[in-house]
Amino acid sequence: VSSQLKHNVESRDLTGYQGEQSTPPSRRSTIEQACEKNEAIQERCGGQESTTVPAFLKLAREKLSTAEYGEFVGFMKALKLKTMHIKDPLEAIAKLFSSPGRLALLEGFGVFVSKNHLPLYDQLVRKYTLANT
Repeated sequence: VSSQLKHNVESRDLTGYQGEQSTPPSRRSTIEQACEKNEAIQERCGGQESTTVPAFLKLAREKLSTAEYGEFVGFMKALKLKTMHIKDPLEAIAKLFSSPGRLALLEGFGVFVSKNHLPLYDQLVRKYTLANT
């Protein structure tokens, strides 16, 4: 499989996360809506560039191996489709982002977590941040 084909397939898989113009506002992903609607959460992350969906995905692609990025995309799909209890994919994502070179991902991902689940995600961030100190 060519790398271009693989990239195109992954791009289609993430369509809901990239806010394409053809996607009606009512059907945009919850992750994008959380990013746009909750500026207070973005400020909480220090206004990092990685708080936009495309920028965050680019940073994730840079910091994660191909296999890890595939896992991340799978967890994002599970969150979007609600095929797993929220705790499981959030914990898996936090663990994936917990190595020292990825702490910006760990902290930055919080902007995409709904207000209802922020306490759980904050707890996971503390858990994995302390484990690396």
